[in-house]
Amino acid sequence: MKVLFVIHGPRDPLTAIFRDVRQRADDLQQRGEIADVLTPNDFPSLRRIPSRLWPLVYPCFVALRLWDQRAVYDVVQFHSYSGWVFHALCRFTKKRPYTLTAFQGLEPIYYGKLKAQAARSRKRLSWRFRLFYGLLMPQILRASCRSSDRVICLNQAERRYLEKKRWANKAHIVLGENTVSDDFFIVREWRAAARRLMFLGQWLEMKGTSFLVEAFTQLARAHSELELWCVGTLANEETVLASFPEDVRRRVIVRSRVERNELIECFRQADIFVLPSLSEGFNHALMEAMATGLPIVTTPVGAAPDILEDGESALFAPEADANALAQSLRTLLHDAGLRKKLGCRAQIAVRYYDDEQSFARFYQLLESILAE
Repeated sequence: MKVLFVIHGPRDPLTAIFRDVRQRADDLQQRGEIADVLTPNDFPSLRRIPSRLWPLVYPCFVALRLWDQRAVYDVVQFHSYSGWVFHALCRFTKKRPYTLTAFQGLEPIYYGKLKAQAARSRKRLSWRFRLFYGLLMPQILRASCRSSDRVICLNQAERRYLEKKRWANKAHIVLGENTVSDDFFIVREWRAAARRLMFLGQWLEMKGTSFLVEAFTQLARAHSELELWCVGTLANEETVLASFPEDVRRRVIVRSRVERNELIECFRQADIFVLPSLSEGFNHALMEAMATGLPIVTTPVGAAPDILEDGESALFAPEADANALAQSLRTLLHDAGLRKKLGCRAQIAVRYYDDEQSFARFYQLLESILAE
């Protein structure tokens, strides 16, 4: 079996998308198969083109590279829009590999949430952005999905969207999953009172950062020992701290980029994990927090309501509601019993998604496609 993974993100092991496909490719190679990964880094001339044009240009580079090699691979998995040009060309030939279109968060759903947040913030998205992501991108994605042999989405909300919009035959929609490595499953020690909150993710509006800032500010002013660790923000310390009122900044610790061992240690030292995202696919950070047994306060978006149960393995706060987020966090601060219950049950639930089991299910999917 020869498999190619095509993503539109960088070849960076600290990014979730590249790390996921690299691990899947490595697993296939260990099974004796051939697996390659293609990224924008493989096209040096792409750097001369503004990144806002990549959804149109990068798929052209991919299609030209693959066209002469279309008989080399048995299966090609395209990340989101990266395969739309190749699929369009394949209408003129029967000689092509089986193709999958996989999403790490469905763009039209993300766009809808982004538009709603812009309205709440009294901001206006540029007309170019609205034209491209509001009108053109859904057409590109729909055409690519309809030409694919399978469409992989990451949560039930995305599955419902694909079915409702008829982007794919119901039988061809696969509910995919991200994975969590064994080394994140640690034994946790529980403090009587929680003192350290942890957020893991890029410092972006759609991660709910403005609501996190407001909720933490409320709590920090009432609890003098409370800290917030903002990890993996990619934004520098000055940028993150500038989001907070001056009187609470000294209790905000920023770790812009962390290696794997450092990340696990951050989880170990934290007491509560908080992720107030407005839109997600299947969040890696959430799964890693579950594996480490951290009690979680998050919003019911993406895969969170599929893998967590409110009040049993996490506390859900409505999205875009800083007061509700603060109240959920406040509930956990001095209730070690509840924190332990949520953390232990989340850790049990995420066992289903450990690397070995998840990669085996993906391999079975590839085998079933080729068996057809």
